[in-house]
Amino acid sequence: MRQLALAALLAVCAAPAAAQDLRVLTHAELAQAFEGRHGCRGPTSEGECESVMTLLQSDQAVLRVRELGVTRIAEFGEEPISEFVRSLGFYSAHADLFTALEAQRAAGGYVFLKQIEVASGAYDAEVGAYCSRTEAAQSLADVEFYFSSSPAPNIEGDTPLSPEDSARLRAFFVALASDAEFRSALPPDEGLGLMLDVITGGARYCVQYVGVATDAGVEVRGSLATADGVPIVSLNQPIRMAPLSEELRLVAD
Repeated sequence: MRQLALAALLAVCAAPAAAQDLRVLTHAELAQAFEGRHGCRGPTSEGECESVMTLLQSDQAVLRVRELGVTRIAEFGEEPISEFVRSLGFYSAHADLFTALEAQRAAGGYVFLKQIEVASGAYDAEVGAYCSRTEAAQSLADVEFYFSSSPAPNIEGDTPLSPEDSARLRAFFVALASDAEFRSALPPDEGLGLMLDVITGGARYCVQYVGVATDAGVEVRGSLATADGVPIVSLNQPIRMAPLSEELRLVAD
């Protein structure tokens, strides 16, 4: 299964190196690849990024990566999935939160919601991956939210959600991931259930980084995610490394 996921990633990674040179990177190689560089996850043909990754720590066998992404609020709220979620029984307990957040968004004229996640994992040499399992009570605890009017990959001038609202928003996502009615309506073969199992603490989440060794050093080209050893194909994405001096641009989901 891992080789199948790696083959799929090969098809979408824009890599000048020969396909056979792409391999799973070791912890030391990944730390080297991030020296003086940051990662553009899901680069578009226009050079924008779905999120921007910055290495915070790579001591011993622990990896901590800060990842910033942005969502266009209006488009997200109009998605059919949003209407469906609002129809679920559990939603009523959270409706006042979203009423308050919408009032705050409208008052500031904000267009985007930015999410910053600090992901941590311990390197498992047997699988060549960074793995973690988080209890539901602590799930998404390292995610911060900001209202913004700019899609820039920073939070300068943005407005953070209050600690109380952030905690309630994280609790909403965990409740959604745990909701039986929501889960029963999901397509069976798209891996969404696996992602929900990660959020609720029901699965061990692992991420491998793949890349190549070039004359300039190690280059990250993509990542592969699994839950209890089963690939989460929707999270397998190419990555373009760029110097820290390069100003990366985000594309809003």
